[in-house]
Amino acid sequence: MKYKNNFSKQLKEIRPKLFFLISGFTFLLIILSYIFFSNFRYSFGADEFVVLTIPAYAISTSETVLDYLISISHGLFLEDHLNITTNILSPVILSISDNNLLKAPVGFLYLISLFLSYQLAVNLTKNREIAIYAVFLIASNITVTWYLSTSNITFILSLIFQIIVINFAIKLNENRKMYNHVILFFCVILGSFSFENFFLCFFIVGSLLFSNDLRNIKKGLYHLFISFLRKLPILLTLIAGLVPYFYIHNLKFGTILPGSRIGNDHDQLDNMDSLYIAIKTAAKILNELLLGIPEIFLFVGQTQIIFIGILLFSLISLFLLVILRNIHLFRIKENGLLLATIISVIIASATGRHHPGMWSIIWIMQSLYFSIIIVKISKKYRRYNSYILVSVPFLFLAISKICLDNSPRTNELISYNQRSYLLDRTLSSLSENLSSTSLFIDLSDDKIFHEIRYLISERTQL
Repeated sequence: MKYKNNFSKQLKEIRPKLFFLISGFTFLLIILSYIFFSNFRYSFGADEFVVLTIPAYAISTSETVLDYLISISHGLFLEDHLNITTNILSPVILSISDNNLLKAPVGFLYLISLFLSYQLAVNLTKNREIAIYAVFLIASNITVTWYLSTSNITFILSLIFQIIVINFAIKLNENRKMYNHVILFFCVILGSFSFENFFLCFFIVGSLLFSNDLRNIKKGLYHLFISFLRKLPILLTLIAGLVPYFYIHNLKFGTILPGSRIGNDHDQLDNMDSLYIAIKTAAKILNELLLGIPEIFLFVGQTQIIFIGILLFSLISLFLLVILRNIHLFRIKENGLLLATIISVIIASATGRHHPGMWSIIWIMQSLYFSIIIVKISKKYRRYNSYILVSVPFLFLAISKICLDNSPRTNELISYNQRSYLLDRTLSSLSENLSSTSLFIDLSDDKIFHEIRYLISERTQL
């Protein structure tokens, strides 16, 4: 009898672990299949390829050190981007890309970003269970990750360096070893030369470092000042890492930072226009953070909205019911994550820039915050603990996939890329001589990117 009772206890302990293992493996297969079996193809003249093909060719034909330095620091389309890190890696990335597809190198880098997110979560929460869960939650939002994990090298490189910089800044706050300062310094340099959305991580670091001080401001300004002095070496290391970027950007473009897309010298906007662009950008970012749900309710018409609406409303209502019954758990010590999320949305909106996955670091911060709360909620319902933990990532995945598939904006973008790809392949197949010496220009309507789209074939080498 005693043996039977022991066997029953062991069986009860094994069941949740087996359930987690099967669920995690299934989730992983879904994510990997979506990344590596997707069919997002691009014209060789699309931004996704041009940022690689032009610098790769320039690097391969460099004869002197000066030629090489010019090649890795060039800009595209007269825009004030400075993508030296991407340019240096472009020959390697192209060597493992095939047939107009970037999913192999980008997907691999995306998996690295998930691993780094796990390390960051461990560093912030000191809890491996929450860290593992955070990774599943981060990967569950297809609205954010579909483009990031399959198509854009610059965004994923920027994200990787954002996570590394945040992680080492937090480590330095706890362990002030010199080698951490050195690693942080060089990662800031490399990150700043990936893409300018990298700079958002500075505001996240500030939020995480000083959130506790702001909460304890009642202790007096002296306490706040002492805390600032203690963290000053970290801030100086971060600023020092930006000096090379500031210098080279000013040398090439006359300013230390890229201009905001809200307005510039050639396009003077009044305050209301600027506010409208910022709000529009914020709406796009919030739409991604909310799994694409707002866009579905606002812009998807016809009868499909009824089915989608009922399904989403039911799932969201259930989720909110559980959250509202446990609202007290939102008052957690890791509220620096919430502060970082809010500040990041405001700063990103002020740039007037948005593209799918561009501000994915905000989703990572939000996911870490939600992971802490969801794990705490699940522990209150021990009987349903495993079901609660497993259901949320799958729920987010299902909702975001439904919203992505029915998103007018995303479908327009994918359709445009597919059309450009087919046009490029058709023109390139007309004649080997023609395709190797010609620059094809697509003059059809393009409201997504540039008014004139350059379709540069693989053999154009301009």
